[in-house]
Amino acid sequence: YANLPLHGYANPARLQQDLASMHQKYPNMRPSPETVRHPDGRFESRVRCTGTVPISYCGSTYNIPMSISMDPHYPHCPPVVLVTPTATMMIKDNHRHVDLQGQCYLPYLSSWAQHSHNLLELCDALVQTFVMDPPVYARTSTSPPPVGPTGGYSQGHEYSRPHDTTQSESSHPYSYSYRPHPRDEKEIELQENRELLIAKLQSVKETYDESYEYEYQGLMKLQKDYTALRQRCGHELQELKGKQQTLSNVMHQYDVDRKEIEQWLQEHDMGLEEVDIDQATQPETALALQYIELMAEDYTLDDVIYHLDKELGNGNCDPDVWLKTLRQVSRQQFEARALAMKCRTELVSLGLLPSSLGTARRPEC
Repeated sequence: YANLPLHGYANPARLQQDLASMHQKYPNMRPSPETVRHPDGRFESRVRCTGTVPISYCGSTYNIPMSISMDPHYPHCPPVVLVTPTATMMIKDNHRHVDLQGQCYLPYLSSWAQHSHNLLELCDALVQTFVMDPPVYARTSTSPPPVGPTGGYSQGHEYSRPHDTTQSESSHPYSYSYRPHPRDEKEIELQENRELLIAKLQSVKETYDESYEYEYQGLMKLQKDYTALRQRCGHELQELKGKQQTLSNVMHQYDVDRKEIEQWLQEHDMGLEEVDIDQATQPETALALQYIELMAEDYTLDDVIYHLDKELGNGNCDPDVWLKTLRQVSRQQFEARALAMKCRTELVSLGLLPSSLGTARRPEC
């Protein structure tokens, strides 16, 4: 297939595969390049298969000369199929699937689908159709049976149609038939109406294709987002299940500890009255309250002396002011400590303070 113009096709790999499959079963159908001229003067290179397909009729095998031309949009659109009779043949009048110009109209072509139809099945459909109703007969015959061995075209003969560079087809990209040569104005009108209808149908098809493609892309994006969201929800659900299990274990341990505490309280219940927390932190006598206040004053004056020394070291305090203030604070602290020692001695004598408890002092910083 090196000499075939496959580069001009939408799917050259698919075309090459279909040609190989068809040639394996129908070896007389050989592909060759052809050039088609469009009405606007453009020339286009295509691939055309010419040869014969064998049919069995009345116990004999006959070869029907055929031509199959592939549009550049193949396999998106069907090929053009022609019966190409030799000089000794004629096309049968009023054939159900072949017109007088030799073009074939089969249900297989009208229902063409790019993913399910191919050249091999097309040739099989041609054979099945022509077995029931052969499309050609010998010119010398008075009746229209298929051409037999005496008609000049039997099994084993080769057929080669002259290369025609003037043959053209509709410029529409998805047109799948060559224009037959009209013989009167009615045929011309029918042909124009058919082309107009095909153009309108193609326009509608392209519009729907674009709309469906846009919707398809949107649905694919939604599916992708849904899949990602579903995975994320699955992970979060697993985490929540783990936290729920941990919380259940903690609650179970809490119940066990609470029961143990309640059991211990029942076993060690001494019948004591309920204690008021606020009253438990208050001194029992005014002397004890005075002792606490004096100790707090002693600690406060310690902080004052500390900060005075710090400010003097930083150079923020005049030495004379520092010395005067230090004397006042030290005198006040001495008086507070002396009075606190008297209060302590009295509290020890009353039994409100242990005698072994020394004078409480804060650790030096």
